Amino acid sequence: MNNTPVNQPLASIARLIEENNDFTLIMHVSPDGDSIGSACALRLALMAMGKRVQAVCDGDVPRIYRFLEGAEDIIKPNDARITSAAIAVDCADEGRMGAADEIFAQAKHTANIDHHVTNTMFAQHNAVEAHAAAAAEVVKRLIEQLDADFGANIATCLFCGLVTDTGNFAYSNTTPDTLFAAGELLQRGADNALINRGIPLRTRIKAQDAGPWAYKGGVSARRQGSGMQAYAGGF
Repeated sequence: MNNTPVNQPLASIARLIEENNDFTLIMHVSPDGDSIGSACALRLALMAMGKRVQAVCDGDVPRIYRFLEGAEDIIKPNDARITSAAIAVDCADEGRMGAADEIFAQAKHTANIDHHVTNTMFAQHNAVEAHAAAAAEVVKRLIEQLDADFGANIATCLFCGLVTDTGNFAYSNTTPDTLFAAGELLQRGADNALINRGIPLRTRIKAQDAGPWAYKGGVSARRQGSGMQAYAGGF
């Protein structure tokens, strides 16, 4: 599927969306708040444009993210149909899609939206912004380019992606652009209180359940004594 294995402006994906009507959005296996929130936000935006769209994940959506609008509608690859266009969200390579990679491979038009520096540019249209703290930052900019209603439900999904991939803006991958994007999402009605009720802070930051090293929200977190060090890297 590597017809054009280079990074491209978001406008190329915006055109792809405008010119097609049937989409599959694919999250990575073991989905986190950024992958789920970004895909749910983009699905809502495409539906608002009158597009037919399904969100697919080769894995269960964790209970703590099911409060996001559209999270309960995410389906497994076996239940998905083949669509003319497929967009991978927050996937550094095709393997991260798990069994959903077959749906991606059969689509006539493919796109890849991500923020990992290791992304392999595996789609026809690639918008990879390695400086972004989360895929949600990239998806936000894409939706702003579309003729779609950008309401509080979309803003909440994207804000969830930001807070989970930055450890509630505590990790070193948080940039001024990240905080500016968060402010804009709050202006659009993102429900931070709802996110905090659904995803307790201890869930976003703690690493002890996974041993001395754990990946949480786009960083590798290592406990040292009573504290924690965080290293940007993405997941």
